[in-house]
Amino acid sequence: MTTECQNKRFIQQHIMPIKKFDMTLIYFSRTAVTPTLVILTFILFLIPTSASALVIWANNGEDKVTQDELRASTNPSAVTNSVWDGKKINLFGARNETTSFCLVLESPNQTAANVSARFNTLTGPGDAKIHSRPTSGNGVLNWVDRPIELYYVRYLQIKGIGQLLYEDYDERHIPERLRRPWTGEGFPVAGTDWTDRPDHNKYYPDIAIPLELQPSFNIAKNKNQCIWVDIYIPKSATPGIYTGSIEVTEGYHPATQVPVNLRVRNFTLPDKPSLKTMLVLGYEEINQRYVGEPYPNAPEKLEISRKVLDKHFQMAHRHRISLIGGEEDATDQPNANWGPRLSGQLFTPAQGYDGPGVGLGNRIYSIGLYSKWTWKDEGEAGMHGHTNAWVNWFDSNASDTDYFLYLIDESDNFPQIEQWASWINSNPGPGKKMPSFATMDILDGVDKTPSLDIPCAANYHATTLMVNAAAQQLSGNPDKHLCQYNGLRPYTGSFATEDDGVALRVIAWSQFKKKIDFNWFYWASTYYDNYQGGTGQTDVFNSAFTFGAISGYDSVAGETGWNYSNGDGVLFYPGTDKIYPAESYGLDGPIASLRLKHWRRGIQDGDYLTLAAAINPDAVNAIVQRMIPTVLWEYGVDEPTDPSYIRTDISWSTDPDKWETARTELANIIEGNSVPTYSLAHNQWHQISLPCNPGTNKTAADIFGDDGLGDYGSSWAMWSYETSTNRYKEVGIDGTLKQGIGYWIIQNSGDTKTLNMPLSCAPTTTSQPQACASDQGCYKISLGTRTNAVQWNMIGYPHANTSSIDNTRVTTRSDECKNGCTLNIAERKNIISEQLWTYNGTDYTMLKTNDKYDPWTGYWLATLEDSDGKIPSLLLGGR
Repeated sequence: MTTECQNKRFIQQHIMPIKKFDMTLIYFSRTAVTPTLVILTFILFLIPTSASALVIWANNGEDKVTQDELRASTNPSAVTNSVWDGKKINLFGARNETTSFCLVLESPNQTAANVSARFNTLTGPGDAKIHSRPTSGNGVLNWVDRPIELYYVRYLQIKGIGQLLYEDYDERHIPERLRRPWTGEGFPVAGTDWTDRPDHNKYYPDIAIPLELQPSFNIAKNKNQCIWVDIYIPKSATPGIYTGSIEVTEGYHPATQVPVNLRVRNFTLPDKPSLKTMLVLGYEEINQRYVGEPYPNAPEKLEISRKVLDKHFQMAHRHRISLIGGEEDATDQPNANWGPRLSGQLFTPAQGYDGPGVGLGNRIYSIGLYSKWTWKDEGEAGMHGHTNAWVNWFDSNASDTDYFLYLIDESDNFPQIEQWASWINSNPGPGKKMPSFATMDILDGVDKTPSLDIPCAANYHATTLMVNAAAQQLSGNPDKHLCQYNGLRPYTGSFATEDDGVALRVIAWSQFKKKIDFNWFYWASTYYDNYQGGTGQTDVFNSAFTFGAISGYDSVAGETGWNYSNGDGVLFYPGTDKIYPAESYGLDGPIASLRLKHWRRGIQDGDYLTLAAAINPDAVNAIVQRMIPTVLWEYGVDEPTDPSYIRTDISWSTDPDKWETARTELANIIEGNSVPTYSLAHNQWHQISLPCNPGTNKTAADIFGDDGLGDYGSSWAMWSYETSTNRYKEVGIDGTLKQGIGYWIIQNSGDTKTLNMPLSCAPTTTSQPQACASDQGCYKISLGTRTNAVQWNMIGYPHANTSSIDNTRVTTRSDECKNGCTLNIAERKNIISEQLWTYNGTDYTMLKTNDKYDPWTGYWLATLEDSDGKIPSLLLGGR
């Protein structure tokens, strides 16, 4: 029997004429048992769809688009991503999750005037609705019946690189788009300066103004504008596909409808986030902006202050973040305004709140924030008395709330810290339960203050082995906890405005990986008065610089100074601004930063990780290790004798699509849907199958239409093989796909895409786990034959798990193999070849009985000369 044979005449007869574009097609010889490859060229074109001068596309917001970029206008195919397939927006999320995207409106060559956007409804299975009611003014701070929110994004100019949240001795420590050209271990190329940093002086998106406050706007010539969209998926939402569209209007031009597809997954995120956070809320800074003085006494101003602070708590709660700070403590108990915040009453529809955590209180309380506790001069007896009173109050009034005594901030007075902590531990009363907290190096916390419960670390200047030992000592003691403070590159992402969009996602994943069980602590959210840097009140709507000093301009760093930082300490923008009234929106509550939303994305990922790890911890650990191979103290130091530096790049990808692929994998684990995703490389043929049962009469559009592939026929295509004609047949967007059949698929988006099976896709039903003697309990694939000739069949493996090919059985309606025989025996009887072939992207791979079937994979299998009339079939068990 010939094993290598090309039948050129056969190939020529079966190359199908393609009018729109040329395609790579893969053929085989009629008589050979080895497939033969013929490659032509596949070219795709993306046709702009905007009805006006605007060019529209979208991403998930983590690829920060600076205001000068015209990506889609320059190269439409370059902007396709996990959210945008070139025509529509594709999202997914769990119930009780907020999913987001940035709609990018580009205005090349001319100013776009009177632009507006409208989007308030998604319609799902059984006409189920996710719908937002209209509102205006302060109504944007009432989230009841408003699951869909739109924001007009404002931009801030990056005039210099930071000097605090990352260091510049290694260019790789700097966010990617602000690095100078570098070589070797992060050394800058000689002669390069500030202007060689790609994003020098560019405008970064960060301020999310509710669109109701900016209902129409202009876009300057050759600029873009992001419209940010949050969609909260209610806990009552029916799983399935929801559709709608964003209407974009420019002046008198016809409105452009941008389709939106949301896939609601069949699980619910918990109301209590798996990852704990605490974010400091200012008091005097908020009062200065909203009522015009830092410490108001007038009752009407105090009432405004309370309401404004409460709205900060609600906005943070909606982003799954817990606040500390605000009003100072009362005597041995929280300020009275904290009652509804801790009980959960503040987070109810009656108070204008809806979203995650309805009715649940703020999860954390800091006693004596930044060491403002008042009994330092009362000795051990005072420590005992006050901690007893505090613990008793929480036991009686807020027993579900975590609390701690903030002993001191960033101090090296270790004897004093140890004394205070030991006094708490020696308390014979209930105050012994009071957790003690200080921001300090973890090694100092363990070695120099052993009585301290929570040493909260910002960075690590020690070997991995040393920090691991300290971390294990803390995590192994039920009275002690691991805590992380702020964010510092390259150990993890940072809160800097110019950091990569995935930076705060990395922080959350790092928290999960290293089991930071107490809280991730960020030092400020409303640092509007830069008193530490001496620059005073910051115009936060027009200055990215928020912390440190400005000493001048540096040819390498740009604008710079002591601890110069962009965005540090500011995650909320003031809705009312008495200091800079020209920037005031007259809103009785905060305006969110996009960084707050990026952090929320990471915190929600933490719930995915936790839920999935309870089902398949090994798979989750593998995903985590793939996404963040090295974080926090895992980096170690270059020189243990000088542990002040580490030369390294970050370990994680800054590509949001890779993070979304990981989220998809976690969602599949959680749903109990063991169907993996499939990576579809750009401009490469893939031989695929359906790894689960999508149901009857499901089309290519039904199965892959929400996977971001773009328009069928111009962005992607599928083909099957008909044994009756020995010809390829284009499936078409409305063509029905079936299990057990192999398909060719190709896409040319410019990037790798991820295929997902639909939410309703059912595991392939087989009761026989391995080898099958009959078609009872096994999956049956009928095979085509030819009279006295080899007949190739393109089959599809129907399961979501691997299976040994050796377990395959062949049956016929003749006496031969009537009760099932192995592939080897079937080949000896000249019925079926025991060899299977699959395409690996460049060539064919032969598999035999000692190999395995893989999910999503199509195979060539040949029936042999004596098979005709015997009606052979393959039988596949469950694994």
